[in-house]
Amino acid sequence: ADRNGIGILEDCCQAVGGAYGDRRLGSLGDVGAFSFNQFKIISCGEGGALTTDDDEIYERSLIYHDGGCAFREHAEAMNIPFFAGSNFRMNEILSAILRVQLTRLDGILEDLRREKSVMVEELSGEEAFDLNPVNDVRGDCGTTLAILFESPNMARDFITKLGEEGIGSSTPIDSGRHVYENWDPILNMRGAHHPGYDAFKLTDSPPEYSPDMCPNTLSILSRTVYISTDPARSPDETIELIGGIRKVGREVAGP
Repeated sequence: ADRNGIGILEDCCQAVGGAYGDRRLGSLGDVGAFSFNQFKIISCGEGGALTTDDDEIYERSLIYHDGGCAFREHAEAMNIPFFAGSNFRMNEILSAILRVQLTRLDGILEDLRREKSVMVEELSGEEAFDLNPVNDVRGDCGTTLAILFESPNMARDFITKLGEEGIGSSTPIDSGRHVYENWDPILNMRGAHHPGYDAFKLTDSPPEYSPDMCPNTLSILSRTVYISTDPARSPDETIELIGGIRKVGREVAGP
């Protein structure tokens, strides 16, 4: 990206507090984007945050996210000419909730990572499946144990049998809009409600996308099963969960 002058936007929404190579996510690229809704590691109900070490990006973002930025005390110190922004400010109540959530983040991550490390240690070497690789174990948030099977049918059978044992699981291929083949606006090149805002209409060389353009990705997603970790689960409950996973895996693998 540096060699070609391409900016990097990090989507850190599902990895608040994660790291790679001893650097927290959100500090690796030019901009980091975070989300704090109910599906995230810490939550205030709704809202998000942007991180950057680029003064120009920071000021442009500040103006864009706050249509009244020109009236704020910090406006006098800004160098970017004001433009018509929008209104994406978090309210004070959500901000207060999030400040408390931030004090809990490291403890939540510690609990998630501890449970996942036990699960990985106990389930490594099982013949029925492989554990999906993690490129930075210490920086991994530990929210999910990802298990890889040889075929989509084995993954589906595993999910069904886990459900019979009372163990919840899912496969990322079923996560709807999270999978690129379900990105209808992108595949059909509809970038905005008006052509003047639509990047696809503002280039002489639009990209070519198709649902089958990343077959390896779709294969991995369809053969992967997710099992969520839980910071509130007791050690005994974790061992019981591991036993259920091992039992069902061996049933799926067969004799």
